[in-house]
Amino acid sequence: MPGFKLNIISSESVFIKVLLVIMLLRVALAAWLPITGDEAYFVNWGKHFDYGFYDHTPFVGWLLAALLTVSDATWWLRLPSILLPVFISYAIYRILSKQNPQIAFWAALSFILAPVNLINVLITTDTPLIFFSFVSSWYFYKAISDDSLSYKYFILSGLFLGLAFFSKYFAVVLGVTYALYILSFKRNKRGFNGLLIILLLVMPFVFINVWWNYNNCWSNILFNIFNRTSDGTNIVSNLLQYFVMLAYLIT
Repeated sequence: MPGFKLNIISSESVFIKVLLVIMLLRVALAAWLPITGDEAYFVNWGKHFDYGFYDHTPFVGWLLAALLTVSDATWWLRLPSILLPVFISYAIYRILSKQNPQIAFWAALSFILAPVNLINVLITTDTPLIFFSFVSSWYFYKAISDDSLSYKYFILSGLFLGLAFFSKYFAVVLGVTYALYILSFKRNKRGFNGLLIILLLVMPFVFINVWWNYNNCWSNILFNIFNRTSDGTNIVSNLLQYFVMLAYLIT
């Protein structure tokens, strides 16, 4: 905004107030909005704790199992989803504020005011996926920016990537991104060692999921590769829907 400036102290103060207002609005929306079929399905996971479930990796079921020990109120079960964009927005602010408080303020504000972050309060597999992916990405960034011989950030990145995988298979794309970055820009001993560390830390999560699938007719694989794509015969329509979704997310 031309001519509009905030100093470091006031910008953080204003930003925190904005976050608090948005969080209260999200709590109200979560309490008002009826529970969806997908959410009810995941709540049922929480009521039948296991190390795997039919269509996705199990972390959201574990999260809901913990929340159900306190209450089954809809707003309470949606609390992780309520807090997720607030946490990420504040993290964006803190990460960027050391370089440029003004850019930090507007970047973080733009993130929290995006429609998908402002009104989406549903608790789904995407909730822990996004959280763990964000944290893993942050530690990966710190790892590749660190000139020391320490591998602690690679270790943390790999751990949170494993938890992201335990939330949803889509986390595999993030792992591939790490590999492509190392192969493109960090082709040295530290880069390859770091990538190996990430892979080793993800493997236990993969093994548990493979073991569950082995004992349950490979239902995760069947669902994600075949069942959910069985009606995807209209390529043009699917592609159009995909671009419309991207346009919405870009806002």
